Amino acid sequence: MEGRHMSLDVVNYTTLIDGNCLQGKLVDAKNIFQKMKEKNVEPDIITYNVLVGGFSRNGLIEEALELLDFMETQGLKPNSTTHNRIIEGLCMAGISVWKIIVPWLTGAAKGKLVKKNSCSKLLSSLCLEREYDKAITLLRRMLTFNVEPSQIMYAKLIEAFCRDGDMKRAQCVFDLLVERGMTPDVISYTMMINGCCRVNCLRQARGIFNDMKERGIKPDVITYTVLLDGRLKENLKRARSLQRGKEREVEKTDDSPFWNELNDMGKEIEPDVYCYTVLIDGHCKTNNFQDAIELYDEMIARGLQPDIVTYTALLSSCWIKGDRYRVITLVDEILKG
Repeated sequence: MEGRHMSLDVVNYTTLIDGNCLQGKLVDAKNIFQKMKEKNVEPDIITYNVLVGGFSRNGLIEEALELLDFMETQGLKPNSTTHNRIIEGLCMAGISVWKIIVPWLTGAAKGKLVKKNSCSKLLSSLCLEREYDKAITLLRRMLTFNVEPSQIMYAKLIEAFCRDGDMKRAQCVFDLLVERGMTPDVISYTMMINGCCRVNCLRQARGIFNDMKERGIKPDVITYTVLLDGRLKENLKRARSLQRGKEREVEKTDDSPFWNELNDMGKEIEPDVYCYTVLIDGHCKTNNFQDAIELYDEMIARGLQPDIVTYTALLSSCWIKGDRYRVITLVDEILKG
C-alpha cells in the first residue's frame, strides 16, 4: 500500500500487527509497531491491546509488561481488555505468572476491570499446576473486591480438591458456594460424593446425597454409580481385612438401597453399561458370583452391550471358580460381538 503512495492509518497498522501476532510473527509485529510511530501514526488502545495479547500468548512476559509500562507513559491507561488479554494469553501459554499478575490484578479488581472469564482461566491454570493455595487466594481476592466468582469457578476448585483427596477444603469451597446464595448442581454434588467415596468416607457421602435430594437436585445415573461403586469397594476392603485377621466381625455394607432406588426411577433414570459394569466387577471381587451373573443377564435383557471391562471381570471370576463352560460362553459372545 505504501508503494502505491497510499498512507496507512491506525486501523490498517493495527490489522497488520494483529495478523502477525496470530501467526506468531512477533518480531514482524513489533517492527510494524515501530514503523507506525516513525510515520507519526499514534497507536490507540486497541493497537496496544492487540500487541500485548500477542506477546502474552507467546509467553513473552517481559515484553508484555514493558509494553504496558510504555503505554502508560504515552498517556493511555490499560483497560479491561488489556488486563484480560494478558491473563488469558499467559494462561494459554501455560506459564505460571502468579507473582507477576497479582500486584496489578489486585489494582485492576478494585476498579472491576478484570472479567470473570479471565479470572476463571487463571484459576483453571492454577488448578492444573496444583497451585491450590494460590487458587484459593484468587477466589478470596475476588470476594474482597466484590467480584463474585461464577459457579463454574467454585466447581473447578471442588473438582481439584476432590481429585487430590483433600475433602476438607473441598467441603469448605462447597459450603462457601452455598453461603454465597448459589445452589450446587448435580455435577458438584456428584464430585463431592465421589471424593468422599474415594477416601472411604461413605457416611459423609450419604449425607451429601441426602442433602442433594432435600434441595430438590435430582441425582443422575453417574451419581448412583459413584455411590454403588463406593459401597462395593467398602465391602471389598472389609473382606480383605477379615482375611488378614484385622477384623473379628465384618458387617457387609448393603448396596441394595441405592440400586433399588435407581430401579424405582423407571424410565426417568436407567442404569447404563458403566453402572452395570461397576456392579458386576464389585460383586465378582467380593465373591458374590451369582449376583454378578444375575446382573449380567439383566443387563443383556435390557438391550445393553457389555464392554471389555464387563467381560474381563466376569471371565476372571469364572476362571478362578473353575466355571469353564461360562468362560467358553463369554468368549464366544465376545467373538460374535
